[in-house]
Amino acid sequence: MGENLVKLYPQYNKSIGLNSSSSSFSFGNAENSKNSETKLNKDIHDIKDTFEKIKPQKSEIAEKIKKYDESADKSNSASKVIMAALSPIVPLRRVSSLPDNLKEGNYERALGLLGLAVVNLPEDWRDITAGYNQIFKKIAPGYDYSKMQHPFSFFRGTFLEPLLKLKSKTGQRIGEFLYKTDKTMLDTKFGEFLKKIFKFDIIDMKPIIDKSGLIKKDVIGNAVQALEIGGSRLGKHIGRALLRIPVLSVVALAALELPAIVKAFNKGKDTESKIKEGSKQVIKSAINLTAITAGIGIAGQWLARKGPAWSLVGMGIGSVAGSLASKFAGKAVDNVFKTENV
Repeated sequence: MGENLVKLYPQYNKSIGLNSSSSSFSFGNAENSKNSETKLNKDIHDIKDTFEKIKPQKSEIAEKIKKYDESADKSNSASKVIMAALSPIVPLRRVSSLPDNLKEGNYERALGLLGLAVVNLPEDWRDITAGYNQIFKKIAPGYDYSKMQHPFSFFRGTFLEPLLKLKSKTGQRIGEFLYKTDKTMLDTKFGEFLKKIFKFDIIDMKPIIDKSGLIKKDVIGNAVQALEIGGSRLGKHIGRALLRIPVLSVVALAALELPAIVKAFNKGKDTESKIKEGSKQVIKSAINLTAITAGIGIAGQWLARKGPAWSLVGMGIGSVAGSLASKFAGKAVDNVFKTENV
């Protein structure tokens, strides 16, 4: 820095005595020194004036950035409203959270959701077709949907269904295992627990008749049954909702939360902060999974009693409501952990 100043103001001549007793500096005569000081002051004022001129430009740039951010927020909000309105269209609902996941850096979850949307396209298209047939062709499903509910499946009708009918011995074992595992939440211990608490159970079942008048069968030839839930009023709703939630769907969605949880446990400077960040994400992920899954199941079964078209509408409403509830609860969790850190 000193050498640069000397080069900038050559009238300052530096000489240092190298004797053991003293060192001295010579700056030229007094007149040169005065002129140099005047020039230095002028340069300082020029620099100051330059920065003063930049300030308004800086403010203008900041204002433009602010307007751009506000515009982006409005555009994002408008996109969310549009996606919410289109949520009854199942493939769109499955990818509705992709923008948020990409924005938050949850690329693994975004890729997983996209993958699930692709493998479910055949069955989702059949659901959309059934809804269209009900509204425009007055064709009803082959069971009494006002009283009964058919169990949802993770594999049935999807691009993954061929995994259930592999021909090799190992493939057959894998297929049998996947077939037995592909059950609804009603068929789990959790479902049995809810049956006792809310007093409901299956009271009737009938095979579904397809549009050609034949019994609808799954990939290994078993008849697909529609079930009637009996019991308390609330119990019926819960039972029908559980029939619409495949266990493997819950497992798949839970697996998509794992990358965010792992990343959260790696945040922070020390072990305590890492545990807090990880624990917070575990709670938020659990809330997100529960809220959206329950929302789709409950709202879907509630409107499904009016037919497949209304079932899609109910699932869309449940998805949006569950997502909003999840975000609200997530903010509450963030506030709780902030309070703990104070």
